[in-house]
Parts: sequence; C-alpha cells; structure tokens
Amino acid sequence: MFSMSSRRVAGGAIARVLAMFVLLAVVVCSAANDDHASREQLYVELRALAERHRTPFEVPTAVLVGHHNDGASALLEALVGLRIAHVGASMATRRPLRVEMAYDAGHAEPALFLEQRDGEYRPVSAAELRAHVEAENARLADLGAYEAAEIRVRLLSRRASSLVLVDTPGLLSDAAPATGAGADAAVRHAADAAMAIVRAQIEPKSRLILCLEDTSDWQVSPTRRAVQAVDADLSRTVVVATKLDGKLAQFTMREDLHRLMGGAELAAAAPKLRGGPLFTSVPSSTREAADFLGAVGEQEKALCKHLAEQIGSDEYRARVGVGAVRAAVEAYGRAEWDGLAARATRAVDARSARIDRALRSPPRGAVAGGAASFDASPSSLAAFADRFGAKVHTLIRGCVRAG
Repeated sequence: MFSMSSRRVAGGAIARVLAMFVLLAVVVCSAANDDHASREQLYVELRALAERHRTPFEVPTAVLVGHHNDGASALLEALVGLRIAHVGASMATRRPLRVEMAYDAGHAEPALFLEQRDGEYRPVSAAELRAHVEAENARLADLGAYEAAEIRVRLLSRRASSLVLVDTPGLLSDAAPATGAGADAAVRHAADAAMAIVRAQIEPKSRLILCLEDTSDWQVSPTRRAVQAVDADLSRTVVVATKLDGKLAQFTMREDLHRLMGGAELAAAAPKLRGGPLFTSVPSSTREAADFLGAVGEQEKALCKHLAEQIGSDEYRARVGVGAVRAAVEAYGRAEWDGLAARATRAVDARSARIDRALRSPPRGAVAGGAASFDASPSSLAAFADRFGAKVHTLIRGCVRAG
C-alpha cells in the first residue's frame, strides 16, 4: 500500500485530472449550446484549459485582404459595428489593425481598449481610436513607409464573438500609375511592402482569409491571385465581392447578374474554395449615419429588393450583406473552437495516462512494507479514478461526436 505522503500526492494529482475531465466535459457538451452567452463563456474556460496544458492555440483569426480601395476597412467597421478605421483615402491603411473581440457580460455596449507602447491597454472611444489609426497612417504616409507592427485593439461586449479580425494594407496592382523611373521604383517598393505584411498575416494555416474583390468579372480577380501565393487551393479563403451597389448599376441583363452572383466561373477555377462569393456594400454615406449598422442594413435591404426585381427571384439573398460575411466568419470560429476542444481532450487523455502509469508503477520507497504493487481493488483510489475517468471520457467523446 502507499505511504500517507504518497497517497496524498497521488490523490492530489488524480483530483486535478478529474477536475480537468469535468471541466472539459462541461465545456465540450455546452459548446454545442445555441445560447450565445453560455457558448462564449465556455470558450473562455476552454482557452484557459488549453493554456494550462500548453496546447498551442490562436484565437480564431480572420484576415481581410484586398487591393487599395476595395473596401476592406469599411467591411471591418461593418463587422464590428463601429467606425474605427481609416476609410475613404487611397492607400490609407499602412499598418495592420487587429481587433480582438471577446465576450463580456458586463458590457452591454462595446468597450474599446487600445494597446500602448508599454503593452498595457487603455480604454478609448471609437472616435479616439479612429483618430489614432488615421494619425498612424498619416505618419507612415509622410515617410512613404509601411509598418508590420499591428495596432492592437480589444473589444469587449456581451454581443461579441470570440474572434480576431485583422485589416491589412491594400495591395497595389502591377498597373499602378506612376511617372518616371523614380516613381516606378517607389510604387514597386510600396507594393512589395504591402504584400509582405499581408503574407505574414495570412501565412498561419489556422487563419481564415477574407479575399475582397471589386470586380464584375470572376476571370479578373487580382486579390485572389495574390492570396493563392499562400493559400494555393483557397481552402481557407472566403471570397467577398465589395461595392455591390455599383455592380447592380452596371448590369441590366439578367444572365450577366446570374453570372456574377452565381460565381460559376469562380467555383470552376477554385473547387476547394472555402466560401463565397459573398457580396457587400458599405458606401461612405452610411459611415456618417448616427445608426451606422442600421444604415448599412437599410442599404442592403434596398439592394436585395433591387436584385430580386432584376432577376425575378431572391435566390441569392443568403449571399448578400455583412451578415452573410459575419456568418461565414463565425462558422469558421466555431470550427476552430471545436478543434481546440479535441486537442484539449487529447492533452487531458495524455495527462491522465501519465498519472495512471505513475500510480501503477510507484517509485522505489513509495510502497510500504516493500510490496511491489498497491491494492487495485474496486475500493482503491486507482480503481475509483479509472472508473470515474472512463465515464467522463465516454461523455466527452459522445459530445464531440454529437457536436
């Protein structure tokens, strides 16, 4: 039998593992709950569990990529529901803007926190944050430079999902206007700098890529070509066509609209595409409205009505609007959290197995009376741990399959 000190050590280890099993079972089973608050709170617990077990993990991150003036910054604002970015000026974004959203029951309205040079975060208003972003972009524009260091923001709200959105500098096309050899070199340097920042943001294989295109022809997709340098089969890319209002004004033929909205050419060119095409319209006029999201919503309703009238049906309704993009991002986020639950399950399994082996083969001197093994009867500590762990393990596996 164990000595008293060894029994206490073993009992404490088993108690910790059993507590982890219970927490993991609750997290995994409840993560499938449709209740937003419950699910988001459990994601917080799951992340803590992963950190405790040193399980590699990044909060689900979606990176917005587009050429300059494609509307990435405007879409970011619409997704978070706040006017916080630098929108409207050509080549405005010169540093990535990272917005880490997190659920917090204590914030009925979104609360923003900006990272300082010392690494601490201080509360800011949306107007203060926007002024900071614009000042940083103006500073870099004066230098003719880009900067890879992110402007980091935290957004807390009871309506937020546990996700990160990253706005990146607009890519420059090969046909960017320039005059003279010096100007050409400057444009090439700017294009290379922007592309390097974008590549660094989209290279992590767990990240979702929102590929923004301002195009009326899917055979002309410059951003998609740039993204494919990193995500060759586009299996983690969702294509988003921006400025839908302008596209609808261009087309009068029903078949042209079907070709654009259906995206058959896009599907043929990229059969493994994760999602899209989706369509958005966030005109600058909506940014000045007191009810920013309400104005965007009204704009999208008008576009959907116009589209339905032109093609005679609402078959593309699910592809139109910021809500469609948000749904795609949140579906990706849920899949990432499910993956973390599976990895955390394996980590707890491994920890349990190590403790089980240690209990069944105690070190020399830990066994009283020189016995070679301890009592493994049904009433013993190890047998109880085996039974309890097996029951909870079965529960976890069942929840994972059900989810």
